[in-house]
Amino acid sequence: AERSIPQLFKKIAQVVDRARRAEMPYEVLEGCEEHLRSFQDAVRVQRNKAVHPNAADVTPEMVHLSLAAFPYACRKMYDLIAWFSTWDC
Repeated sequence: AERSIPQLFKKIAQVVDRARRAEMPYEVLEGCEEHLRSFQDAVRVQRNKAVHPNAADVTPEMVHLSLAAFPYACRKMYDLIAWFSTWDC
């Protein structure tokens, strides 16, 4: 099977959609898709910057926003991990 970041992100979206239909609790589901999309976009951007280092431009504002969003996003990821570890898909 071909391994690519877009395929991985597509698979994650499919699994989250199945979990939503399996009645994932709102407190776990709330905001998870936005955080996952944000994480996926961050991975894509960093990968592109690694491939094209001359295009990289990290500003203090970008660092601040990433650090400010991290605690909630990290908590959401652990909520998802905990829920998926008990889900009998």
